[in-house]
Amino acid sequence: SKCMTTKTVLCVCAANMRRSPTAANILWSVYGYDTRSAGIADYALIPVTDALLNWADEIVCMEGWMEAAIHEKLINMLISRKVICLTIPDDYDWNDAVLKKEIVDRYERIALGK
Repeated sequence: SKCMTTKTVLCVCAANMRRSPTAANILWSVYGYDTRSAGIADYALIPVTDALLNWADEIVCMEGWMEAAIHEKLINMLISRKVICLTIPDDYDWNDAVLKKEIVDRYERIALGK
C-alpha cells in the first residue's frame, strides 16, 4: 500500500457508456489512480455532479465542449481542478482496443508530458 494518497480522476464523456468508463478502467489499471466516470449530457447513465467534481483531483474530458461545460461548473462551484481534454471522438465501442491505446497515448502526451 502507498503512503501517499492516490490521485482521484474523473473521466467525462457524453453518455458515460463507452469512452469515459473505458478511460476510468485504463487510468486505474495502468497508473493506479482512483477513478470514476460520468457523462455531461442530460441522458448520461451517471451524470456529472458537484460531488464528483469536488472529489476529483483531475478531470479528463473526451471532447472540447465537455471541457468547456466542466470549466463552467467548476467556476460556479468556486473550485479549481486540473482539467484535461483528450480530444477523442465518439467513434468507439466500450473497451475498444484502439480506444484504450488512444487514451494512454493522449493522456501521456497531454497530462504527463511524455
